[in-house]
Order: sequence, then C-alpha cells, then structure tokens
Amino acid sequence: MTWNLGLALLCTVRRQAGLWGVPSCCARQYHFVSLEKSWTEAQSYCRENYTDLAVIESPEDNEQLLQTAVMNLLPNFGWIGLYRDKWSWQWSMGNISLYGPAGTNFTNWASTEPDNAGGKENCGTMSSTGFWADSPCSTARFFICYQDSGDPAESYFLINATKTFPEAQRYCREQHTDLACARNRSENEAVRLAARNNSVWIGLFNTPWKWSRPSNSTFHHWDQNQPDNSGGNENCAALALTGTTRGRWSDIGCTKKFPFFCFNDNRVVMKVTISLDKGLNPNDAAVSEFLLNQMRGLLSRHTGMNRTSLKWKEQKDGLVFLSEQEAQGQCDYIGNWTPV
Repeated sequence: MTWNLGLALLCTVRRQAGLWGVPSCCARQYHFVSLEKSWTEAQSYCRENYTDLAVIESPEDNEQLLQTAVMNLLPNFGWIGLYRDKWSWQWSMGNISLYGPAGTNFTNWASTEPDNAGGKENCGTMSSTGFWADSPCSTARFFICYQDSGDPAESYFLINATKTFPEAQRYCREQHTDLACARNRSENEAVRLAARNNSVWIGLFNTPWKWSRPSNSTFHHWDQNQPDNSGGNENCAALALTGTTRGRWSDIGCTKKFPFFCFNDNRVVMKVTISLDKGLNPNDAAVSEFLLNQMRGLLSRHTGMNRTSLKWKEQKDGLVFLSEQEAQGQCDYIGNWTPV
C-alpha cells in the first residue's frame, strides 16, 4: 500500500495528509527597513518592494524577525502587519457581518459605542433601553437565546444565569439555536422585551486584529496588558525591539513613525519519497514522529537552516496520513510513502 504525505498540499481532500505549515525558514524571508514611516506608509512600501508588512504565525517567526533587526542603535518599536479592523463586528448566528453586503446595516450602538475601552471589548451587549455596547467577552452576565421555532412570540429566551460570552454562546447553541441577533428594529425590540430590563449578551462579536496579508494564524505575542487602546485610537501593532519586553507586541497609534518589517512569501515545495519496512503504518505515533524527524533533517540539509517548525496536522479522526487508494483522483500530493 502506498501512503501520501506532503510539505504542502495542492488542494484539500476528504482526509488530508500534510503539515500544519512549511518551515518558517522556507515560507517567508523577513526584511528590516530602517526608514521611519507611519503604519500605512510602511504597508505601501512593503507592498511595492516586497510582498507585504510582516506576518508572524509562530514563536519561531517572531524570533526570526528579531534576528533581522540586529543593529547598534535600535528604536523602541518596529511595525508589523497587524491592525485592528473596527468594522469586523458580526452576528454569531450565521456569522453574518454587521456592516458587510450580506448584513442589513442596522445598528443600535449607544452614543460613543463601540469604544473598545481597555482594548479588549470584543463582544456585544444590549442595555435595558435596547442600545448596544461593546464589553470584554470574559465578563459574566445574563443573555438572550434565540430558538428557531417559527413563532416570534416563542423565539427569545432570557437565561438568568451569568456566563461569559463564549459560555453563553455554547449554551444557546446546545439548548436552542444561537445567541439572539437584532438585524432590524423589530428584532431589536423583541430582544429588549425578552431581557426584562436586564443588561444581556446578544450574539454580536468581533475578531478585530487582522494581518495586512490575510492569515488564519491565531498566534499572538502581546505584551502584558496589551492591547489596551490607550487614548482610544491605537489600531496598529508594533514589536518591541529593545529592553525587557523585546519581541512583545503593543497596540500603538498608526500615525507614529517607526521602522518596520517586510516579508517575501517565498514558499518552497519539495517532493520526497520515504521507504519503510513492510508492515509499518505511518499513522502509528512512533512511526509518524520518526517521519517528522526525517523531514526536519531533510529540510535542514536542503535549505541550509538548522531550525524548522514542522508539525503534522491531525484530522478529526486523529489520523494524519491518507492511503493512495483513498486519495486517487481527488488531489495531487507532494511526496509519498511506500512500504518495501
């Protein structure tokens, strides 16, 4: 039986075999630009001369970035490609953007809201008067669930138990349909009445921090108490270059002038063949780890780098590899494993 594995996949199949990511040494080449520019100016410079402002997806990436900025005299910060998108609010039910083309563009924010006080107010509440505000998702409060029953009079339920936003969302999805949304004036009024003069969670949230070059990475390396949105207008991220917080990120006003980091997206694809004794299964933990170590060594030799950040990506069934018979006709893979 032939098994398939890859350092990169050319498409997605029913059960993928592959790596969580190619090694950072091969995926991106970082460049430190000592010119001092605003975040927007830095973004334009990187897009004109490289790929974009730096995207950081792992601790290894973060350290590699720092290594490019070795100088005798360094400023305190350097821009990276992370910014706060204040328009990213969406409804939990259906993941419909509040401001996007699929949304109704109805909003009922209270005056001065959302203000992102403290830099961590990423979930939405409704007051007893029906107005919305942003609040830290970790706050515990009552909430309104929505039940898709077809009868508006039996659609909204006040849950008078205090839960954080993620806990409330999970409860509503398990016991009802989802947290309540208010996509128009009538829905907003129905939720307000159901809340019975309580301040409650509704199904409004945002994921504000995004990369200039889109990335699905969830890696963050914020400094302590960051982001804090001090002054109410800190919408861009910079990396500390000196001192005890070196390598940590902070949110800063985008108009400040700093040097910055760009990257080139030079993705390397390698095709390999690995032979193992007959009867060995690559999905066995010991065999899988052996293969991964072999890959690390191979990449080190071919790229001249000693540090890699490879990791197998497990599927929902816990397996990593897909037999050639299962993959037939579905996708082109890079590399294969053949028992001999």
